[in-house]
Amino acid sequence: MHRAPGQPWEPLKAPAWASAAIVLGTVFFTAGFFVGPYLFAVGVITLLTFSIYMNGRHYRQQLVHNHRCPCCLYDLKALRPEPDGCTTCPECAAAWHLPRRTHA
Repeated sequence: MHRAPGQPWEPLKAPAWASAAIVLGTVFFTAGFFVGPYLFAVGVITLLTFSIYMNGRHYRQQLVHNHRCPCCLYDLKALRPEPDGCTTCPECAAAWHLPRRTHA
């Protein structure tokens, strides 16, 4: 995951803590401590949860970029934005900030 200039470090904290838990769990387990497998499991579960969350977020962003409602997949291309800049889906009433369309 690349960090754009000015983007906060917050999204990178979960994988960093999960990786640290996996490494510490492995070290503690090889040293004979009982807590090692639990730290390893917490790290793996955290990484899996984070990757599922990021994949869902990427999927939503792609739908919005293609002018589709992420809630119901309704085609929002023909709709005009409201005065606040949001386009409201007539199918499910969700409102989205869609990128501006350029007409060729």
